[in-house]
Amino acid sequence: MNGETIRVGNAPKGSTPFYRADGQVYFDGQDGRQMDFGHAFDQQRGYRVFFAFRDAFKECGASSMWGPDSLLQWVASLPPTDDVALQGFKRIASQQAAQCITLNREWERLGRPAGGVPMTPKGNA
Repeated sequence: MNGETIRVGNAPKGSTPFYRADGQVYFDGQDGRQMDFGHAFDQQRGYRVFFAFRDAFKECGASSMWGPDSLLQWVASLPPTDDVALQGFKRIASQQAAQCITLNREWERLGRPAGGVPMTPKGNA
């Protein structure tokens, strides 16, 4: 794979915990569905946050990608909750978005290199 991503259309309904209704995006944890997360690099848009979901009974899954600024805005718009899992999700989403914003600033400063910010180790530990 060359590191590029393509979008092939909207995810089937219910395949990710994110869904649109009434012009807004909502999150449904789907009874504790397994979720992985991290950063992904797109040569055109920079670093983005991804959430990948896997069904317990299948080796298939789906993922959602967010621009870091829009993810922070969305998380800030969520109502306060006592739900520990949702609080954890909001914390993780905010941290990942902040990291992508930092990476994007460095990527821009370096002139938007096609491979993103170099991640080669430097120095001695």
